[in-house]
Amino acid sequence: MRILAALLSVLLVCCVSPSLGLKQVTVTPLEYTDVDGFLLEGYKSMPAATLDNGMQQVPVVVIIPDWDGVNSYEQQRATLIAEMGYIGFAADIYGINDHIVDDMARRRELATLYRTNVTLFVQRIKAAVNFVKTFDGVDADNVAVIGYCFGGTGVMDYALTGQDDVK
Repeated sequence: MRILAALLSVLLVCCVSPSLGLKQVTVTPLEYTDVDGFLLEGYKSMPAATLDNGMQQVPVVVIIPDWDGVNSYEQQRATLIAEMGYIGFAADIYGINDHIVDDMARRRELATLYRTNVTLFVQRIKAAVNFVKTFDGVDADNVAVIGYCFGGTGVMDYALTGQDDVK
């Protein structure tokens, strides 16, 4: 986890000028699909001035959630990233019908499914990465993926399967 935090810090320092100083953020829930047409819903947090003022394109940080789904915690992290002048996207792995998982047995079932099916896990992350690259205002050459706990496992799986479309 410390390594991921350090990598995020490097990304944030290296990819865009820290002088942006933006605080206004727009948060939008967005539906998207993976290659099999499976419906997902993520949350985009974007510095309002990115498009309004004709600002340069900025990097995007995709947040892979922990095992209880895309809830307010991931949405808040995306917003914090946007407040720093980047685009934050809280990705969905489980699908729109299991967006927030409160039931412990269902959490175990879903986490086990994705931890034992790396291809599916990577497919869902890839769907989010491809989706964010279509956003207006995104520097598609500067996309990072971060996660913690279950999400950290996904980030490692993404890297270890040779995906080279993110930083």
